Formats: sequence, C-alpha cells, structure tokens
Amino acid sequence: MSKLIPKQKAYLMSSIEEFVKKGRTIDFERLVPYIRNKCSKSSININDQGIKSILNSFIDKNYIVQGSKLTRDRVLNNKNRQIIYESIKKNPGIYFYKLTKKLNMSNHVVAWHINILYKFNYISKDIIDNHEIYFDSDMERLNAEAAYFLRKEKCKQIIDHLKNDGNIGITKSKLSNDLKKHYNIISKYVDKLEDIGILSAEALSNKTLYYINEKFLENTIELI
Repeated sequence: MSKLIPKQKAYLMSSIEEFVKKGRTIDFERLVPYIRNKCSKSSININDQGIKSILNSFIDKNYIVQGSKLTRDRVLNNKNRQIIYESIKKNPGIYFYKLTKKLNMSNHVVAWHINILYKFNYISKDIIDNHEIYFDSDMERLNAEAAYFLRKEKCKQIIDHLKNDGNIGITKSKLSNDLKKHYNIISKYVDKLEDIGILSAEALSNKTLYYINEKFLENTIELI
C-alpha cells in the first residue's frame, strides 16, 4: 500500500500500524495526538486538520475503522477469519447457516469474523430468499445472486432439463410436468432465472418458451 500513496499518507499508515500493534483502539481523540507527536520528531510536516483529513480518507477506503484494533492489512492475519473469507470467495452467494455448517464453526465465531470482513470491505452482503448472502466485495451483486440460485437443486434441474432437451425452448407447464414439480414452484424459479439473465423468454401467440442464455451461463457456471 505504501508505494501507492504519498509520503504523508504512508507515514501516517505506518504510525497507525504501530498504534494498533500496542493493542489500542482506533479513536481520533487518542490517535491524532499520537500521530502529531510522531510527526514532530520526523520530517513530516502536517497539522491536526491534515492528519484528520488523511484519517478520514483511510476510513472512506476501509483501510481503518473507528473503534477497531485492526487495519485492513491486518484483517486476514487471523486464521479463522482467513478461512471464512476464502470460503466466501470460493462460494459466492453462500449464506450464514451453510457457511457455519461447511466450516464446522460456531455461530458466534462466524458472525464475529463476518462483521469484521464486512466493515473492512473484504466482503459484501445482500438478502435473497430471507437469507443474508455473502460474496467478495470485488464481485458484482448479480453474479453472486446467480451463484446462489445455480446451487439450488430445483434450478439445477430446470437448467439440466433444458440442456438435455437441446435448449429448443420449453413452457413452464411442460417443465412442471416433466420434472413432476408444482407449477408455482417451477414458475418461481424460472422467473428468477430469467430475472438474473440465466434464462431468456420468447412469447409465441398463446405461450411463452424459455431458453438457457448460454453466454451468461458460461460466465457463471464456474461459480458453483
């Protein structure tokens, strides 16, 4: 990080790292005087307003968080937190219950580390089907939503059936009959797959045919 930011910012970040390594919580009332004192003994010329301005820029970029004893560069030093983060990266759209079961960790431990990863913008959150899902902050929300639905068994069955049928188009009613699933269930997931771009629809006189959007599916199938 230091190579990418000006000298003053690099010096302040270094000072913050020293501050938190002593077990101190990031709090402007304590941190600003600490940095000011260090700057007075160095070649860095910056006043309190300048220090606060840089600290606020660090907060905006999630390098630091008020009330935390961490900086962003230190977040993944914790082994459990790193494991949770890597699992979310590999399983975008995963939700809390699935994550705790997958990692065999307690709810308290997972919730604690999820909160830290979120505060420092390592992960993003969203709500789908009353589940709070998690995904890497660099990933687009739509792709995370696609990954979530592509893991659902009913969605897999719909997609597999369309593939096996040569993707020539099929109605919801025929899908319901072929898969022996209630029409309302099929309709719910077909509509969702269409909303996120995995399926496309074509209206023909008195019926609507659904097809796999091959391009979108190719771009997201690796997520499941």
